[in-house]
Amino acid sequence: QASQFRDQMAPTRVLAVFGSETGNAERGLTKCSEYLKARSDGSYVIVDTIAGNEAVEDLANLARKYDVLLVASSSFGEGDPPHNFLRFLIKLVDAKAEGAGTPLAGMQHSVLGFGQSVYSTFQNTPRYVDKLLGELGSRRFVKRVELDEGQTESASGEQAEPEHFGTGGGVRDGVTSKPHVGREAGFEEWRAAVFTALKTAKETATLPEVCAWHEPGDGAVLEKSSAELAHVRPERVEDAAQPQLALALLVGLLAASSYYYYHYFERSPTPTTTSVKGLLPLLPLLLSASWPPHDDYYDCDDYDCYDDGDYSHYFGGRARPDV
Repeated sequence: QASQFRDQMAPTRVLAVFGSETGNAERGLTKCSEYLKARSDGSYVIVDTIAGNEAVEDLANLARKYDVLLVASSSFGEGDPPHNFLRFLIKLVDAKAEGAGTPLAGMQHSVLGFGQSVYSTFQNTPRYVDKLLGELGSRRFVKRVELDEGQTESASGEQAEPEHFGTGGGVRDGVTSKPHVGREAGFEEWRAAVFTALKTAKETATLPEVCAWHEPGDGAVLEKSSAELAHVRPERVEDAAQPQLALALLVGLLAASSYYYYHYFERSPTPTTTSVKGLLPLLPLLLSASWPPHDDYYDCDDYDCYDDGDYSHYFGGRARPDV
C-alpha cells in the first residue's frame, strides 16, 4: 500500500518522441515540450524529447520508466517512417507480430501527425504507430490530431495563416478535412488537450481510451512488416546486414595478410611495395565499400528547400517526404 501511495503521488513521467525528415515534427514536438515544462504544476514531468530511434529498448522496460508517450511524426515516401523513427516503429511491429501481448499496459499516449493530404499515404505513419501503441496495451488519452500542411491560405483567401514552423496548413478532424484552418490552430488544439490530460493522468490511467485509433481520419492505414520497412532504407536499421562494410573489412584483411606473408615468410626486400601494388586494383572497391551511403535530401533541414516546386533533384527521382 505504501508503494502504491508513492506511485500515486509521484509526477507522471512523460517521454516525447519524434520522427521527422525535414525537422517540422521535431520542432513542433520540441516546442510543445517546452510549453508543457513551463506550465507544469508538479503533476507531471517531461523527462526527455528524443528521436524515435533513441527510444528503442525493451517495451516492458519503456513502460516501467515512463507513464506517458507523446509522439509527433510524419511519413516518408510510400507511407514509411522518417529515418530517425524507423527502428522504433520496427520495434512495435515486431512486438505485435511476435504476439508479445500488452507490454505497454499501464502507459498512455497521444499522437500528433504531420503531412500533406495530396499524398495517397497521408498520415500513414502517425496512424500506424497510434494503432500499434494501443494494440500493445497503451491507453490513448488524447485523440490524435492530423495536421494537413497542404493548405496555405487563410479562411479569407487573402494571405497565409501565421506560422511558427513549416509552411502553413490545416487540421483534419473526424472523417472530414477542415481546409483553410491554419496548422498552428491544430497544433495548439493538440497541445492544449495534452496539457489538460497530463494534469489528471494518474486518475484516468485505468479508464477506457478516449477514442479508437482510426479517429480522426478515414481509417485508412498501410500496415507494413518489419522486413518491408527495413527494405525501404536498410542502412537505417541498427545491426542490419552491411555487405558494404563486410567487403571493406575483407579487403583490409587481405591487405594485412599479404603484407605479413611477404614480410615474415618470403622476406621480400620490398614487402610493402609488393603487397600494395597487388592490391591497387582493389582500392576503388575499398573506398566505395567503406564510404557511407549518400542521401542528398538529408542535407536539407528547412522546409523552404522545397519551395521551388521541383523536388526531383532533391530526391534523385524518389518520392518526396510528407514532412
